[in-house]
Amino acid sequence: MYVSWIKKLPQKWTSNLRFSWLKVGEKRFSTPITVNDDTEPAGHSFNEMMVSDNGEVTLVWLDSRHSRAAKKRDEPFVGSSIYWTTINPSSLNALSQGENTAIKNTPYVNGNCVCCRLALTKLETEAAEPVPVVMWRHIFGDNIRDHALGVLGQPLRRVSFEQWKVDGCPHHGPSISAQNQRIHMSWFNDAPNASGLFYAYTDNLGETVSPALHFAKSTESPGHPSLITGSDGQLMLAWQTFDGTQSNIRIMTSPQGERWSDARIVATFAGKTDYPFLLPHPDGDLLLWHKPGHALTLYDLSQHGETRKKVSE
Repeated sequence: MYVSWIKKLPQKWTSNLRFSWLKVGEKRFSTPITVNDDTEPAGHSFNEMMVSDNGEVTLVWLDSRHSRAAKKRDEPFVGSSIYWTTINPSSLNALSQGENTAIKNTPYVNGNCVCCRLALTKLETEAAEPVPVVMWRHIFGDNIRDHALGVLGQPLRRVSFEQWKVDGCPHHGPSISAQNQRIHMSWFNDAPNASGLFYAYTDNLGETVSPALHFAKSTESPGHPSLITGSDGQLMLAWQTFDGTQSNIRIMTSPQGERWSDARIVATFAGKTDYPFLLPHPDGDLLLWHKPGHALTLYDLSQHGETRKKVSE
């Protein structure tokens, strides 16, 4: 079991990215390590993680080391940066034995939005191991905050085109899921003529993108889509709406992204809530949802279309 988190530092907008793991049969997590390898205080945040079948861990995060350095030099710098690293099983063994094994950080791109979470998934390839694919809100041209997609280490491709021009960070990241060679994407934008939640897919890593489905309009105050390929191989898309009094979680499904079911409400709460997260599971897909003042809750979505609370404490 692998965990990663952010540890705040005394300086404003600075933090370290931390990492630990628990081996099968052991009762204690490993001594936490710092993943970022820079020495000057900077922001390392909105981290995402995936683990390959052979136990290689990939971590991707937003990083402000370049923007902070540019500011010290009184040079312009737009947005933030994306960094990544991999930790293989042999490195984990060395770290477990207290060896001073360096974790190399690799820069990917500059110019991403500074406070919108990343989305990370595995894409099956003809090679032995799936490759990590990341999606994020990028800053194109004169503060156009649309989305980009890329295999780590390869050039990015723009995949949303609502032309939302805003001088600020929306705090609203995308969601992606891979289904064989197809990558499914969902995101929020608030352009004057295209506001709400959108969905599209690509079969060639963003070289071409399907027409965007505008599935939730701004009048519903929708937000924070969560997209997975479920345990039955079907796509599942969840999002939150708020009518000023009540929060609803809506879900719709699709075989491959071309046709979608009607949206249904699967959970409600009187007031504002945290974001919904879908979790694929062999015994049935789950919805993770946190409501202020209540325990973290899992909902079982496998009951023949009926939603049942599974865990509440």
